[in-house]
Amino acid sequence: MPSSHALKHASDVTTFVTDQALYTKTLCGAHNAKPIHPLWFSQVCGGSNTGASLLQLPSELLDHITELLSIADLASMALVNTACRQLARSRQFANIHLSYTTPEASGIRNVLADESAARMENPMISSPTLGVCVRSLTVASVILMDSFFVRWWKLEDLPSLFMPEVSRERAIELVANNYFDVYVRNLSDALRYVLPNLEILRWEDKVCITPELMNAITASGVRELEMAGVFVDREFVVDERPRWGLRRLVMDIQRAKGCRNVNTAPLCMSILKAAAQTLEELEWVNGEVTRFDAAEFDPPLRFPQLRSLVLQNTEIDSELLEALISENNPQLRLRILTVASSSASEYLSRRGHIDTLQVYHTLAPLSPSDAVFIGANSQLHKLTAPCASDSLVLGTLLPTLTDFRHLTNLYLVWDSKTIDIRALESIGGVKSLTHLWLSAGTQSGNIHDWVAPHDAMVTAFCQLQKLRVLVFTRDTYEQPLAGEPPEKYYILRQHPDGVEGDEGTPGFQQRSEAAWELWHVEEMRRVASDYADVLERLELVFLGQLEANVRQEWWKEPGKRIDDWCFGKAKSRAWVPSGRDKSIM
Repeated sequence: MPSSHALKHASDVTTFVTDQALYTKTLCGAHNAKPIHPLWFSQVCGGSNTGASLLQLPSELLDHITELLSIADLASMALVNTACRQLARSRQFANIHLSYTTPEASGIRNVLADESAARMENPMISSPTLGVCVRSLTVASVILMDSFFVRWWKLEDLPSLFMPEVSRERAIELVANNYFDVYVRNLSDALRYVLPNLEILRWEDKVCITPELMNAITASGVRELEMAGVFVDREFVVDERPRWGLRRLVMDIQRAKGCRNVNTAPLCMSILKAAAQTLEELEWVNGEVTRFDAAEFDPPLRFPQLRSLVLQNTEIDSELLEALISENNPQLRLRILTVASSSASEYLSRRGHIDTLQVYHTLAPLSPSDAVFIGANSQLHKLTAPCASDSLVLGTLLPTLTDFRHLTNLYLVWDSKTIDIRALESIGGVKSLTHLWLSAGTQSGNIHDWVAPHDAMVTAFCQLQKLRVLVFTRDTYEQPLAGEPPEKYYILRQHPDGVEGDEGTPGFQQRSEAAWELWHVEEMRRVASDYADVLERLELVFLGQLEANVRQEWWKEPGKRIDDWCFGKAKSRAWVPSGRDKSIM
């Protein structure tokens, strides 16, 4: 086996660790940033095909052709005729991001508003529209509302011109409220009348949602709905629909400022009721349902298609949990369960075994209830557990895992600065593992205080002969120069032999950084090789904020500047991965 292996800076530790979609989606809004594919021309032309030879090609070929066109080329194509404009639109406007910071976003909104008005006036209209091309819509928020209105709507003199009796701040607030009332109403109409092919709606707006808007959403063809940090200023429920068809729901609905007495539970429950029969993925954040009476629902509330459930900071009645994952539901096919809720953990400890469950993540510190539930599900393939108590981990969790014959992916993070050697030895006994991710200490910021004991881990993990991916995050190392703590390893970036020249001379800082990067990469390459020497199937290692492919030869000779290497300059200080920042495995 070669003793040297290729390393490079990794931009995303999550994709590095996993095969395909082994990890759960990130909570609230970061589910999948990849744009949805545009519709084919035959689906958006609206009968506008003019007979041009290009447009007689099969839709599949047209799709491949337009995929190769630049933004400027698409804009030129849109000027040819109505059919070509619609073909260009199918790619230009498949994924729309609306914000309030540019006039262009308002222009798109105005086009949708005009199309809605035309459709309401004449429902039988068949002319090609922009709205029919939209497949994914993100409505984003503006943080500095004051500066937005001053910049785009020239309201510097608003109080003196129109409302001399009120303050400038109050005047801008009044105009903003009026503007956003129109804005939300326009989007509600668009959802109802001119967005028939909309699949994904991401609502990230901090303006309070209205009953009109929510009913428009449930009446639309949306299949994936993300409501990340949505605010409400009143209690209401959505209208009942015979069949909504929603497949994925991210629900984070909160009280607006100054609305302490508003209860969000009725709205949340009405959304769940409307989507229950088709919902496959549910991520519920900051929810609170203290009372749920199953007898009020006829027929009983059940989620027969549910495959993935995330409950984060959500405290809900045990009867509602029973409705979500009832053992009396013969259709239950729950595969992925992510929990950061004390009420959910307690319910699961009583619920016990879930036959179809393959992936379990507890995002809160491991509790005795979590340990009981994990122990009842030895069929798990993937497991995440933040470890706050060494006694619970050593006495209950890890001894249980050694009997798990199907466990392939394991992520454990300790809140202490060290990991007990007994815990490492127990992990080394879980011989079915193919992916292992360990972390400890402070999980955010520039301070790294877990000095990774690689020598001990190489020995402890030598029996993990199925291991293919090994990840260490938030790891740090002893300073090469005496007198400095390891917490500042990535901050000080000290080369053990120093760098020639005076600190004040031009280029000294750059030469010092390059020398440290070179030395750091060589050190991590050496450690990665130690693991590769004892783990025959190991393919990838992530340590020291570097990715090492241990199955590739190190094809650049040592001694060259790091800038000349295949992976470029490692930006260790610029990127600080955190296991707690992601929903993993």
